[in-house]
Amino acid sequence: SKVESKPRETFGEVFNVVSGIANVILGLGSLWYHASLTFVGQFIDNAGMYLVVVGPPLFALASVRAQKSGKPPNSVGFVIVYILVNVLASYAAYSYPETRRHLFLGLIILGIVCEAYARRVCGEVRRKQGQIKKLFASAVVMAIAFTIWNLDLRGYWCDPDSMLQGHGLWHILTAVSSFLFYSYYHPIAYPAIVQFKAQTDCCTIV
Repeated sequence: SKVESKPRETFGEVFNVVSGIANVILGLGSLWYHASLTFVGQFIDNAGMYLVVVGPPLFALASVRAQKSGKPPNSVGFVIVYILVNVLASYAAYSYPETRRHLFLGLIILGIVCEAYARRVCGEVRRKQGQIKKLFASAVVMAIAFTIWNLDLRGYWCDPDSMLQGHGLWHILTAVSSFLFYSYYHPIAYPAIVQFKAQTDCCTIV
């Protein structure tokens, strides 16, 4: 019913807004770090990365909870937990800088595992809404980017005077991965729009 679907639609809107803001902060933080090359700039850059990857696993777990309880997701609770987890992740990265890359990778893996769980629990509806090939492509591109990032940190494929070097490719690939990630989650967060698309043969999801 409309009464029941409204909180779910609101939750989807909240997730998409949070994800959009996180990506903007990530871009600004990355700009700050590469312009300043300071530890503070690096911390802001890393914090932006966590903002992007913390949302999806929480969104998946909230979807599972809603499916099992029959109650709509709690948007306020999602935002509060999202902020707390990011504070903890940023604190860990600031206090133990050597763990920041491993923490980032761990959160990505957690997101994939949680989404796989959500697809199993939520059933055919979620599987139809989210195209698994986009999630898989996003994960593959991110894995390649993460490998290149670590090679660059170890001095391989690292030539600051070259237009083609590992760190630059890391940024390009993570941007591609983020777009694929968003393309996967958008129809899940806005199922009503996907249904409208199917009924009207609309070419795009807006």
